[in-house]
Amino acid sequence: MEQPGLAHARAEALILDDLCKEFEGTEQEGVVAVNHVSLTIQPGEFVTVLGPSGCGKTTTLRMIAGFEKPSRGNVFLGARKLNAMPPDKREMAMVFQTFALWPHMTVYDNVAYGLRVRHTPTAVIKNSVEMVLHLMNLVGVEKRLPSQLSGGQQQRVALARALVMKPQVLLFDEPLSNLDAKLRVQMRIEIRRLQQRLGVTAVYVTHDQAEAMTLSDRIVVMHQGRVEQVGTPAEIYQKPASVFVADFIGRANFIETRVESTHNGTARVTVFGRTLNVPYAGELRAGDEAYAILRPEAVQLSQTTGDARGEIRQATYLGSQVEYDVETGERTLTVIDHEPWAGHVFSEGTSIGITFHEASLHLLPRPNAHH
Repeated sequence: MEQPGLAHARAEALILDDLCKEFEGTEQEGVVAVNHVSLTIQPGEFVTVLGPSGCGKTTTLRMIAGFEKPSRGNVFLGARKLNAMPPDKREMAMVFQTFALWPHMTVYDNVAYGLRVRHTPTAVIKNSVEMVLHLMNLVGVEKRLPSQLSGGQQQRVALARALVMKPQVLLFDEPLSNLDAKLRVQMRIEIRRLQQRLGVTAVYVTHDQAEAMTLSDRIVVMHQGRVEQVGTPAEIYQKPASVFVADFIGRANFIETRVESTHNGTARVTVFGRTLNVPYAGELRAGDEAYAILRPEAVQLSQTTGDARGEIRQATYLGSQVEYDVETGERTLTVIDHEPWAGHVFSEGTSIGITFHEASLHLLPRPNAHH
């Protein structure tokens, strides 16, 4: 259901065209923080930029917002080029990691601030602020100061302050990293529900994979200033485009193998004595060394059957799942059993059979550097 008066009247694509950012004249002189990033974000899409610290994700967000000038490349909203436009003219609003609320202002005044700066008529301010406070479950705390609020309420005020401006694009810079784990999960759900309800375009920066997986229509994985892969959460998890993505998103076993032959996007390889045809990403030819990526939850353990045998070296019981380290002679496999109540937990030292689904394997070229 669309909220009257809060959705932006005009929705346009946000386009990053060959964006680069090089920091000069600083300690980081010559450091390329963002390296040829191109991306089109559709109106109403929720896109998360994910990567380790120092990968260029926040710098990219700051260029979109207008806080940093690109060294080259352009930012467009629809047909309008934004490069020379100041942040307050871009029809965007940013939600920061620190909440950045005015400590001496009430909740109401914090939310109304941006509209007042725009000289919005008082009656319109009152109407808009009341609507957004209602939407953010902040009715009843309007007269409080930020110091009298919980972390979750402060985060909601920061969101309300951004939404009241009716931005075309909502930008988030690690907005949940100051909240405790339980509240983070709750706010994650709330942000996604709000974004879908209002149909606003969102660009969200985080290093938290779970956050990216839950929130996003698409994820942009960045590494050393470059985009490694863009895709839906499922594509990025099931078909990582590089060893970095496979390693960064979730857990993975990297099984060394050699390509026997290739045919129509699959490669013939031997894994644990089984010859399989496995889909691959990147460039692979017969004779190439490769990694077969096997996710820990795709492996089944049984004392009686199995394609290969191993021994349980370590079992870590976590309630909802058990994590095993299984020694197989040539390597140690990480295995996650999500149904410990269905069978029983195998103890360390148990001899075990290993079975995995051929469909869960994915092949990547092995970089020259050792993983």
